[in-house]
Amino acid sequence: MSSQVGRGFCGRRKGRFRRCLAGWLFLLLLAGGCAGVGEVEALWPTPRPAVRLRVAAVPSGQPYLRQWLAFYQARHPEVVFEVVSAGPEQVQEMLAQGKVALALLDQEPEERYRGVLTATWVLSVPLAVVAHPGNPLRDLSSAAVAEIFGGRVGDWGLVGGEERPLQVHLLPDSWGVVQAFARQAMAGRSLAPQARVHSSPALLREALAQDPGGIGLLPIGETTGEVVILRIDGRGPSEEGYPWRMPLFLLWGPSSPPEVYPFLLFVSQLLP
Repeated sequence: MSSQVGRGFCGRRKGRFRRCLAGWLFLLLLAGGCAGVGEVEALWPTPRPAVRLRVAAVPSGQPYLRQWLAFYQARHPEVVFEVVSAGPEQVQEMLAQGKVALALLDQEPEERYRGVLTATWVLSVPLAVVAHPGNPLRDLSSAAVAEIFGGRVGDWGLVGGEERPLQVHLLPDSWGVVQAFARQAMAGRSLAPQARVHSSPALLREALAQDPGGIGLLPIGETTGEVVILRIDGRGPSEEGYPWRMPLFLLWGPSSPPEVYPFLLFVSQLLP
């Protein structure tokens, strides 16, 4: 009985509220006719306008950037991001010219952009040595990898695998993947001149999937079931002591709007 009374009371309250609201709307419209519509509109909150930010990223950093953007937008739905993919030279040039508000780069800025662009390190990404899924070899020494990517090994049998011609697959020299690996694994020496160079991680994976003797190098975020990840000195890319990593930097320039700074702070708090 009490619940029925309660519902009836609530129903009467709702009906009274609707009638009161209708009356207020009528009075406001009437006041608007006398005092001006602008004064009436000021009484009602307006939706916060969307903030649109154009962000450039190198392909090797895109999986991480899109994840950070998704986390940020879940808390700040008013911010809309447009991600542009480009090579490292184009990314830096777009930011310097003010064509993008923020950039993610897989290497430190070029010397000519020092003092123009500001970079902050955000993450180090493991570099995975990958091969054809049918390759029975699952572990290589770091010394053997250096020999392979230096172009001094042409057969898997020389590094403990089956006797089979070995083919190196790489991304372009300008990519941070290659630069970081050359610096850390090769003491700055150039990589195999006979390597097949692919313009994207997807094309490299596709080529390796069709090459039983192939070996390549990818950031861990770009590895899929098309390739197998080799352990190095007994360690996988996610394990402590794995030898090779690629840095990621967030960059902003003189024309970056103030809306990028909350995102930078968010990423710094998000990462360990």
